[in-house]
Amino acid sequence: MVEMAGVYGSGLELTCILREGNITVTKGTLVENGTLGKNTFAFATQVNEGDFVALDLDTGNTYSATGGIPVVEAANADGGIIGIVKSQPVLHKLPTSDGTTTTTHSTWATMLSSGFYRVATVVFPCLQMAVKAQSKGDGTAIENGAPIKWDLSEDAYVDATNTFTGAFSFHYNAADDTNILVGFGQWTGTAANADCAGMDVVA
Repeated sequence: MVEMAGVYGSGLELTCILREGNITVTKGTLVENGTLGKNTFAFATQVNEGDFVALDLDTGNTYSATGGIPVVEAANADGGIIGIVKSQPVLHKLPTSDGTTTTTHSTWATMLSSGFYRVATVVFPCLQMAVKAQSKGDGTAIENGAPIKWDLSEDAYVDATNTFTGAFSFHYNAADDTNILVGFGQWTGTAANADCAGMDVVA
């Protein structure tokens, strides 16, 4: 965790979707005065203000599915660190209850399409810019965090075959003429996903 009062300098800031694992909705929790309160929500891998985060590599995180917003998760040895949560996370939509005492939401595709997630401002220390751009992924899919390069003949970004170019995709794309969010920044290495601007994590 980073003490935000001790953060100096600047970096790219983006609103991001937080993937925090399964969400458990508990109905009618007892509150301090003994009465039943409203539903409460618990996240399996909760992300808080000041936490380091990694880019979530799920192939369902396309530009279309996320509304063009990057998806991040708690920093881990597979994804490394790409950013720091700068604001208090807030729920995008309240996860629903099925009427029982506890309801668990565990399928990311459904949670994403339903809006059952939190959002927060994330600062990316190694990034200078991000732009929406066309990409071609029907020959070789562009993975989240993958290095990309501009193809003049396609007039679009394409996969750069694990050669760092200074640009990478925040989103997954396996189709032609599809939008992605492109990040530009200095490569500092990330474990496993060693192709996006970030830093290693030791388990």
